[in-house]
Amino acid sequence: MMMHRLRTLLGFGLIAALLLTAQGMAVARGAGTIAGQVELCAGGVTRTVYVDDTGSPVDPPHICPDCLLHLLGSVPPGDFDLAAPISFTRATPFVQIVHAVRTRPLFQQARAPPTRA
Repeated sequence: MMMHRLRTLLGFGLIAALLLTAQGMAVARGAGTIAGQVELCAGGVTRTVYVDDTGSPVDPPHICPDCLLHLLGSVPPGDFDLAAPISFTRATPFVQIVHAVRTRPLFQQARAPPTRA
């Protein structure tokens, strides 16, 4: 019974995670384009403000979810030696010896009905 509840709770958790992340990706796709950025220095603090074509401030840019996997192709190939050299050995075949044991055949045995006390 506990496993059934855990499975149901896990299912609802995955549904909630899917709904929340899908909403975030929809917002990222619908975000306006950014024309540039303005750096403001005031009181010893530097702040970057993104602006659109009209000069109005907009939210910071999001990574496009459709093109996110293309970032993996931008990693330059290198000489990575991640695995140790492989050495092979010849395996000996496994032979299992089974000893057959003769048993007497099973017979149905009738029994009397239970006695009433």
